[in-house]
Amino acid sequence: MTATPEVEGIAEEYVVAALRMMHFSIVLPDGGGHGTAVINAWKGKQRVLVKLNIAVSPAEPCSLTPVEEQDLRHQAAQTCGQPWEARVLLNPDLDLVKLEWRPVE
Repeated sequence: MTATPEVEGIAEEYVVAALRMMHFSIVLPDGGGHGTAVINAWKGKQRVLVKLNIAVSPAEPCSLTPVEEQDLRHQAAQTCGQPWEARVLLNPDLDLVKLEWRPVE
């Protein structure tokens, strides 16, 4: 199954919930809503920009491409944030199977 807007929205909800459990506040993008390419969050003086890679099993989330990593680092530098990647794996019923975090160096 490909990442439809519904799948992207559900994956984003899981990532936002996990960030909130780590005491981050979420900055909604212009216009708000689901399907954002990058989630902005902060905790104290720490700001992170999280790019989601989503897959529905049996597929696995792909890694960011070098171009995506460069774009994310550039966005993060503009906001004094840290670039992160979140790999989200959902089962066919769209339940969370795995959520992995990786700082983008």
